[in-house]
Amino acid sequence: MLSLDTTASETAAFIVRRATPEQIRQAWTNNHVSWGAPDLELDQYIQREILLGQTPFATDRETWVLAPTDAPSDTLDFVAACETYRRPMLLGDGKGGVKEGVCVSIASVFTPEQHRGKGYAGMLLTVIMEMIKADETVLASTLYSEVGKTYYAKFGWDYAPSYVGTILVESYPETNPSTPPTPILASEIATVIWEDVDVLTEEMKTNISETFLVLPTAEAIQWFHACADYYAPIVGKVDPPPAHLGARLPNGDFIIWQHDWIARKIMVLRLRASAPERARDLLRVAVEEARKYGLKKVSMWNPDDTIVSGAVEGALEVMPREDDDSLSGVWQRDGDTNPVWVANEKYAWV
Repeated sequence: MLSLDTTASETAAFIVRRATPEQIRQAWTNNHVSWGAPDLELDQYIQREILLGQTPFATDRETWVLAPTDAPSDTLDFVAACETYRRPMLLGDGKGGVKEGVCVSIASVFTPEQHRGKGYAGMLLTVIMEMIKADETVLASTLYSEVGKTYYAKFGWDYAPSYVGTILVESYPETNPSTPPTPILASEIATVIWEDVDVLTEEMKTNISETFLVLPTAEAIQWFHACADYYAPIVGKVDPPPAHLGARLPNGDFIIWQHDWIARKIMVLRLRASAPERARDLLRVAVEEARKYGLKKVSMWNPDDTIVSGAVEGALEVMPREDDDSLSGVWQRDGDTNPVWVANEKYAWV
């Protein structure tokens, strides 16, 4: 939990406060127009947020509001709001050392339309960054931008260039697997992720570059799946929700995805492939899953060379990430270095 220093939280005539339950609900009401409509009615959107707030991943979620200093502490007419999530992370020094710490992910930065253009989001984030820096357990912070590459850099979150890979399902040829993967069910997510963390940790120890990793957790993956399951009957017209949440090969390589019913795609949350032919087998099952539910494409963030080589030739298009929710920014405590962001994949988003 971030510690709120009241003196530090005051910015001119405004103050940052930890939101009350009523203010949290008002924040959802405010941002529904951007992140809920038109797919969800307001009551459906609020129910979604309540559901996601009850997941283990959201245990450390906090909501913050910026309001006039002279307003009641429980005012619903606050001028900006955001959420913070605490997540486990690793820093690798490039010399075999790996340090554990906390990454604070910033989400849902929102200013109601009537309050925009006055710098309120910047005031709020300035205080949030002060709180982050004051917590010595926090080694890094991430934020995903919907307002371009440079805005949040003014407040400490530097743009991290990255890429999106896309496979169009209709043009992806059917291929025979060299090794048939087995489906991953919800009950198996934790085991797959625990093993992945062990592998990632060892890889960071042998990496000669300084590295930064938001650790994948079963809780984060389950948060994505809870969201997809909520949308399945409402938007996807699928009930019950799909049971296959990924696939795994005998050697431990795997893919975990989310059914994105709004964008009509399979969104890869995490993909590990140790050889091109294994990547091809895993991508094939993702394409099959998309076809099964009438989804149009398979998307992934920052596919490595092994994955790109494994895709059927010409079928995986890799482009700089430009879509709104994927422009990532990062702050790290040791600002003199620029570590390589390991596994900057969708699971790290919030």
